[in-house]
Amino acid sequence: MSNSLQWAMGYPVSDGHFALTFLLVMVGGAKLFQTMASTFNALRYGWGTCAPSWLIGCYAVQMGMAMALTSQPEFLVDSPRILISGFGALLAVLIVAAPITKYAMSVGYGAAVSCWLTTLAAALFIATVSSMIGGGVLTGTPKVLHWQGDVRVRDTENNPWKTISKDRKMLEEGGSIQALSGSGAIVNIAGYRILMLPGSQIRIAELGEEPRVTLQEGRIFSRGGPSANRKFRYDTKNAGLRVNGADLMLGFTPAGVTSVLVADGGLRVGRSVDSKDMVSVKKRYYVNVTANVSTPVRADNELLEDLKVLGRYSENPFAAANRAMISGRKVKKKEPKPAKPEPDTNTVPAAAAGAPPPEPAKPAGPPVDAAAPKP
Repeated sequence: MSNSLQWAMGYPVSDGHFALTFLLVMVGGAKLFQTMASTFNALRYGWGTCAPSWLIGCYAVQMGMAMALTSQPEFLVDSPRILISGFGALLAVLIVAAPITKYAMSVGYGAAVSCWLTTLAAALFIATVSSMIGGGVLTGTPKVLHWQGDVRVRDTENNPWKTISKDRKMLEEGGSIQALSGSGAIVNIAGYRILMLPGSQIRIAELGEEPRVTLQEGRIFSRGGPSANRKFRYDTKNAGLRVNGADLMLGFTPAGVTSVLVADGGLRVGRSVDSKDMVSVKKRYYVNVTANVSTPVRADNELLEDLKVLGRYSENPFAAANRAMISGRKVKKKEPKPAKPEPDTNTVPAAAAGAPPPEPAKPAGPPVDAAAPKP
């Protein structure tokens, strides 16, 4: 639940930042919750009843957010993280938090729901602002936000690869990360959330005012956040991109072909990041780079569907259906129970169809009269 809760809260860049945000939400939220309860004329709103109601309700809300992310309701499949986790929080309030508050603090159910929704809205505001500030301050500290399967990191190109762990999530300039077969990772670099697909490898070539990330092999999906560096650059062995906050899918094949598909915004592509004759590529267009940059072509529905699937994982890497996209394993779906066959009212009776009637059953013997005298 810890990982999914951090993800629901925006996955702050550092553990200390997450702890501070969590503390502000818990302490500030508790005080606001008490104030709201008194405003709605609760008969018992002292800390003796307020604190247990708040703590139990917060735990239920956390569980609701985590369960919503892992189960991911079908109608929220293409929704952003905040809506998926918010749906779980709402259910937790209606089913658990509000009833507990009603009986513990002696307030109406509608008033209890209002208290919780108002307090959670304020908590969301605190968490969002804190995440934006923390992301802006720590934007120069790359970090692996999430990983699945066999993911490895190294500090420099001369160092050996090491399996990623909680102690190796922070990355530095010159460091590399690779996702092996059936594995993936989400990395935050300069405000960009980079989804590494199976078989991909990237290197943090430069940080500072104009960060640059090199895709050495495979495919990645990049999405710029509110604090994204507008001078961010990607490059491969034969291409360079100036991103300027755009969302994109970037691939590099062993044959030396670089492909760029823009999901949102716009960017420029050239033979290197310093090319003067770069080609502008806008939303839903793609280019290939070999010896030269091809003319931008509008993406077909199949490519756009790929973007949608990658966006789902980028927003919620905890749902089974999204994780299967990385692992390649099929998700078992519950098969509907077979419907009971309905009687066929159109069947013609055998006698009406001209078939001979069935012979009557033969009696087992003459009836026995119990009152008859025995011979």
